[in-house]
Parts: sequence; structure tokens; C-alpha cells
Amino acid sequence: GVMNMVSKSGGNRFHGSAFEFVRNDAFDARNTFDVCTPARCAPGQLVPDEPAPFRQNQFGASLTGPIFKNRTFFSVGYDGWRYSQPGLGLSYVPTAAELAGDFTNTSASFRRQIYNPYSTRASGSTFVRDPFRCDAAGNPLPVDAQNRQNQGLGTPCNKLPPALINPAMQSFFRTYAATPNFTGDPSNNFVQGRPTTNDSNGYQFRVDHSFGGNDNVFFRYTQQNVTVLSPIGENGSTGGSGKGRNYGGVWTHTFSPNFILDVRAGYAGRPG
Repeated sequence: GVMNMVSKSGGNRFHGSAFEFVRNDAFDARNTFDVCTPARCAPGQLVPDEPAPFRQNQFGASLTGPIFKNRTFFSVGYDGWRYSQPGLGLSYVPTAAELAGDFTNTSASFRRQIYNPYSTRASGSTFVRDPFRCDAAGNPLPVDAQNRQNQGLGTPCNKLPPALINPAMQSFFRTYAATPNFTGDPSNNFVQGRPTTNDSNGYQFRVDHSFGGNDNVFFRYTQQNVTVLSPIGENGSTGGSGKGRNYGGVWTHTFSPNFILDVRAGYAGRPG
């Protein structure tokens, strides 16, 4: 594709302007499908009373004028963007019981009989494996040297024997996994309430100079800095920042009213 960019030049008089565009939750109705987060609702409340916090601002200003009257002129501008809105995404995260190996009360949407992978064996043309088993008190039966349980004892259950729980992974999930904070949906127990943010600052300046009636030049420089953050769980996030630059210049020479030389050069890219 081809993009044409038109930038404003200055003149012999100073001129300026400013603008602001705003959107936020003060102007919004509550989303019909909105759900509660601990920060917005009382315990047991399922539907929030107010819209989720939302901020969107676009603002900027420009100024043009002379550097040397009738010869050199300038034009500068700035525009900013600020965006912040919680995603309110629903998901299922491990409960404290599940991290301890007990999947008895896992949501029915996900609950299945758990089988011991070490018990896998051939049975005719297929393979079978045994479910985990618990004693009368509900405690998982111990495993033997081959990590298998005695299937003649206890009853099938969804509890992992402590010997089959990887302590390093258990510690990892206890440290970094999000904690359940939502009870309004049996298939989901966590709602993401941290905001996604997107901020940017853009700058532009242009200088025009006339060497006389036949030669005119200008140089323009534009830069935009962008920072984005998308939350994951309670503490994690993905995001980044970057700069985009675009600059160029023009030399115009008039040989006659119907014969003009126009030389242009420019660059667009991102610095390393």
C-alpha cells in the first residue's frame, strides 16, 4: 500500500489549537453481562451496581508560527492516548484442594474420574488403567514401588496419593496461580478484574525555509511511543513498548511557471 501524509507548515503569524476526546464509565450504562470482582462487590453479590472502570482519553495540541519572518517557519504538535479497561474475562483456576491433590469437588464441567497412569496395562487389543482409590475415611491409598494402588481395597476416588504429586510443580502453582475469586458460575471461579492499558505519545515538528522565490525546503520528524499491558491472573501480565519514527524532507526548485523540480526523501521504521 501507499500512504500519503500531509503535514501543516507554519506562517508569519502564530496559531495554536488543542483538543480532547474523552470516554469513561461516567457516560456508560452497566454491561448486561458484567460480573462481580472482589474490589467492586460485596461478598455474595453477583451483579455489580456500577459499570466497570473505563478510561479513554485522546488529547493534543499544535502550534505554528515564524522563526524568521517571510523566510523560516515552524510547526509542532503533540497527541496523547490513554486507555484503561478491565477485561472481565472468566476462567477456571486451581483451588487449594486441587493443588493438594483432591479433585472431589472440582466443577462438574471439568470433573472426570482420574486414573493412575502407572496402572496402564494391555487388555486384549486395548489398554486399561485403574482409578485412584481411597479408604473409608476418604484418604488416598498409598502406592507401591511401581506407583500402583491395591485395587482390592477402598473405593474409587479423585484424590492423588501424596507420593505422586510433584512438589516443585505444586509449589510453583501455589506461588503463581491465581486464587479463585468468583462463585457465580459453576464452570468458572476466577474473573479478571485488572485493567488492560494502552498508552501512547506522539510528537511532530516541521521546519520550512525559503531561499528565495525559486527554492523552498522543509524537514518533518514524527515519533510515536506506545506502551501496552495485558494482565494475566492476579500478578502476571504480557506487554511491551515500542517507538515508531517517520521523517522526511522536500526540496522544490522552480525553473519556470510550468517547469518544477520536486525532490523528496523519507524514512519510516522502528529503532532497535
